[in-house]
Amino acid sequence: MSEFLDFVLHLDKHMNRLVVEYGTQIYWILALTLFVETGLVITPFLPGDSLLFTAGLFTRSDGPEGELLNVWILLTVLPIACILGDMVNYKLGQFLGHRLFTETSKGIFHKNNLAKTRSYFERHGAKTIVIARFVPIVRALAPFVAGMEGMTFQKFVPLSIVANFLWVWVCVGAGNIFGRIQFVREHFEMILLGLLVLMAISVWLEIRREARHQAHAKATEAANPEPAQAD
Repeated sequence: MSEFLDFVLHLDKHMNRLVVEYGTQIYWILALTLFVETGLVITPFLPGDSLLFTAGLFTRSDGPEGELLNVWILLTVLPIACILGDMVNYKLGQFLGHRLFTETSKGIFHKNNLAKTRSYFERHGAKTIVIARFVPIVRALAPFVAGMEGMTFQKFVPLSIVANFLWVWVCVGAGNIFGRIQFVREHFEMILLGLLVLMAISVWLEIRREARHQAHAKATEAANPEPAQAD
């Protein structure tokens, strides 16, 4: 766990090492990482947002080690990898969803995660596929639940394309834009740690909000029971 945390908090140093060691193959490494994060459902802990932000930082000629990555390759290859991952995720939900989400399931397949993702679909409809891309945990489950709940593949794919191009372009673009600020370059580790804390807080707030929403729904249902059906 400590090694994983070290990797996440020092992405800038590891990115530099990977580029030096693997050259242009770094694009495939980044693409594979994002494909696994989006496609395998059980790997939402991979550093998607921070990885893209760091990659954007290395597209600047005045970045930590100069321009090591081509921004246009990132903005083309990485969304495609995420879209393919979403498609795998969708198909897994379509064929395995009801077997994996049970009353005794734990971890990512805990019934509370399913309820939260379903709640997103109830409130936002198909737009959930786009919105969820920016919400940790939910983004790993949204394609899965879409396949599980019967959203057609023809409807899912265009939404996935929009969501993933938007997500990658925003995160890489943020790294590229903020990378010009000297304070960001000099305090990158602290800023990245701050981003991770903000993500954790957002997940915690979302869990609390969803718990209140479900409690309110149960209270309303209890206060207004459906009349018994006449025989």
